[in-house]
Amino acid sequence: MTHMSNLEQASRWLTPTAHMRLRVISIGDIGGGLARTVWEVGMDYALDNAGLPINLMIASDGGDVFEGIAVTNCLRDVRSAITAPLVGIVTGNCFSAASYTLHSSDLRYAAPTSFLMAHGISQRNFSFDEKDGERNMALLKQLRGVMVDAYARRSPRPREFWEEILQTNTPTYFTAAEAVELGLLDEVR
Repeated sequence: MTHMSNLEQASRWLTPTAHMRLRVISIGDIGGGLARTVWEVGMDYALDNAGLPINLMIASDGGDVFEGIAVTNCLRDVRSAITAPLVGIVTGNCFSAASYTLHSSDLRYAAPTSFLMAHGISQRNFSFDEKDGERNMALLKQLRGVMVDAYARRSPRPREFWEEILQTNTPTYFTAAEAVELGLLDEVR
């Protein structure tokens, strides 16, 4: 018996057969209660057949950081309820909160012409006085830590590389090939 890598196994799983239907959760812009929908659809798939992979199709400009965290947490719940992989597939753009959400996938693919983008968290959504400003700065640092942990987890780059990118709200774009080199994707297809 030959040993197959996770990528080879997922390639087999992603090919629909007569006894398998393709199960997809589509991620667009992150907001508006998306986490609840992701959880409901994902858990429905898991209850239907925990042995089949779930494909997370992502084409997103990103969105709300808190909803992105909620979506990611819901996907972890879904992941714990299935025995096959959760497969993230970038079909064009995977920006901001969506690139964070991609990290919940076991396997991560992108089309050759896809782009990923990361940036820090903006304060423009917070209105505050000086005292609130201190609290909001502490919150932003905590949120950045959560994001840095996710990006650094599978990256060959040191944590400091991701801290620098995520410290500013200036977007940093990566081609699909660059994203593979940085550990954000497993393969370009």
